[in-house]
Amino acid sequence: MKRLYFAIGVVVIITAIILSGTLTVKNADKDMKKMFSSLQECVKNNDFDKAEKICDKAEKKWVEYEKSLSIFVNHAEVCDIGVCLSAIKPLIKNRQKGDVLSELNKAETLLTHLANLENIKNK
Repeated sequence: MKRLYFAIGVVVIITAIILSGTLTVKNADKDMKKMFSSLQECVKNNDFDKAEKICDKAEKKWVEYEKSLSIFVNHAEVCDIGVCLSAIKPLIKNRQKGDVLSELNKAETLLTHLANLENIKNK
């Protein structure tokens, strides 16, 4: 009977880890896409000062997510999104609208890919 309780405990722990990873990925996807869309709107409207502030917030938020996401998903994919975000700020400072939108699109695509890989419904 002790083995049964142990097995049930292991299954519960594994399920909790999987669910927490999935929820973390979903929350990161949702939050970052909101920031990306507001950043995109600011750049399209040539409001580069506001875009720079949003970019700073997005980078800080991503660093927080990166710590927990690297536990659950491939670290290289998480790092690629961070690299895209860090490339955006200098482009905003130089007011390179097309390049900023391109990097934002790339970051959003990587984030969508990451979220789709970790989606339980796909498996």
